[in-house]
Amino acid sequence: LAAQNQQLREQIAGYQEVVDKQSSQAAPLLRLATLLNSPSLRFLHLKGTGGHGGLTGSAFVSDSAGVLVYASGLPALPKGKTYQLWLMRRQSPGIVSGGIFKPDQNGRAFVEVDPSLLTRGVATVAVTDEPDGGSPGPTGTKFLIGVTS
Repeated sequence: LAAQNQQLREQIAGYQEVVDKQSSQAAPLLRLATLLNSPSLRFLHLKGTGGHGGLTGSAFVSDSAGVLVYASGLPALPKGKTYQLWLMRRQSPGIVSGGIFKPDQNGRAFVEVDPSLLTRGVATVAVTDEPDGGSPGPTGTKFLIGVTS
């Protein structure tokens, strides 16, 4: 009986591990569904600036559900630099960091900004290069920008 009990405990632990893994995989999809269902959802097409005209991206902006940004074609940055996402808002504070990120080896990046990070009233989304660790405000080269209509 003790051996069967131990075997059942191990099976339960295995099932719990599967459930936990599936829940963590489903969480981003649920956040995306919430964002796409938001009544305040706006779409911004991000365009490359200056000598970065070949870069593209998309931003889904919701006052209540956050911001999702997808960018492609981002070049590798030199050592000591990182990409940083910026949210320009219609109210104070006017510029909010959406966080730092690193694109994959193909220059693609997917950045999710939690709605608790002041995503209400976002009018413009931009991507710059900044020193490792990020900056309190945009100081580097602007790679992408998208403005709401």
